[in-house]
Parts: sequence; structure tokens; C-alpha cells
Amino acid sequence: MGKSRKTRDAIIQGSIELFNQMGVADISTNHIASHLDISPGNLYYYFPNKEAIIRAIYERIRTQLETLYGRDQPPLLQLSDYVNVCFQIIFEYRFFFSELPMILRRDAELRTDYVQLQARFKEELAGLICGLSQVGILVSLDGQDRRMALANSIWIVTIYWHSYLESAPPISPPAPSRELLKHILFLLTPYIAPEFQAAVQGIFSSFMEARGHDSFDLKPE
Repeated sequence: MGKSRKTRDAIIQGSIELFNQMGVADISTNHIASHLDISPGNLYYYFPNKEAIIRAIYERIRTQLETLYGRDQPPLLQLSDYVNVCFQIIFEYRFFFSELPMILRRDAELRTDYVQLQARFKEELAGLICGLSQVGILVSLDGQDRRMALANSIWIVTIYWHSYLESAPPISPPAPSRELLKHILFLLTPYIAPEFQAAVQGIFSSFMEARGHDSFDLKPE
């Protein structure tokens, strides 16, 4: 990797760190340059303004999401990949989702692209739900309308989770990723066939345990 690419990537990564810590509005390009110990002029060589940096960050998000599309895998393995990739994105780029309406209002081109990405992802998620239904892992989800409604509910809860946290009581112990996964599993649980309950829950539990959090159990008592 050349020096130019390394500098560009460092600007993007440093911006993500600062935006996650302080929010987009409170961070300027001068803050980013100072954080990276480079001159503002050096930063402007790569990005003319803060909006251009946010677009580059968005491109990373879109590229990571697109790795999920078109995979020829067993449905449970595909579900595992969705959990791992999607929740990595949600927490690695949490500023983007907590400030999504403001970011999209300030950049019409980005908004157009994001709307397309959102529609594509929900279609892919509905396709995953269809695959899980076809092999009997999910039940009572006949028809595209029902599958799309579930996909839409999962998308809304996931994307706006950080916005919710801004006005919610503090989560103790501090494990917002665990709580979000709990809500997603709660949405799926009514449709999971009894013989697959343990397998599906195991996917979510493995994700949490790998990050040092306790697993959870939503099976009815």
C-alpha cells in the first residue's frame, strides 16, 4: 500500500474515531488534522471538506454490507454472517446511524445513494428470511409481504438503535450491542420452529460471548 493510500485511510479511520467520540457537528477538518498530526492542507489534498470524508466512510459501510449479497450458503450459516457483519457495522460506524437524518439532510447525493442501499439490503434480508422459511427454520412467514414486513422491522430497530440510546436510560452493565441483539432475536423468536430455537439462539449467543458479554435466553418459561 502506497503512502498516499495509507494517509487517506488514516484520515478516514481517524475521522471515524472522532465522530464516534464527539459527534459530527463538533468535529471539524482541523480537529481531524490535529488528531492525525498532519497539516490541514495535507488533509484537503485527499478530502475537500468533512462531507467528502463522510461519503468515504459511507462507501466502507456499503462495501461491507455488499459482502453479504449473493452468497451460496446454508441458511443458518448465512444468518450467522448477517449477524456478524451487520452488528460490526452498526457499532464500528455508530456515529453515522445515530446522526443519520442530519447527515442525509446535508448531502442530497448521499441520501439518494443511501435510500437505494436501504431498499437493496431489505430485499436481501427478506430473501434470507425466505431461505430460512423454505428449510423450515422459520414458520408462519408465507408471502413476500410478511417476509418484507419482518425485514423492515429488523432494519428499523437496528438502524435507529443508537438514536434510541441517545434518549434512553443508561444500560447497565454497558452492553448496548447485547441489548440490540436481544431485540432482534425477540422479533424472530415467534417465527422460529421449536426444533431450531437452540441453533438460532446459539448464533446470537456466540456473537456475544466472542465479545465478552453474557448470552441470553428468550425461550418462554
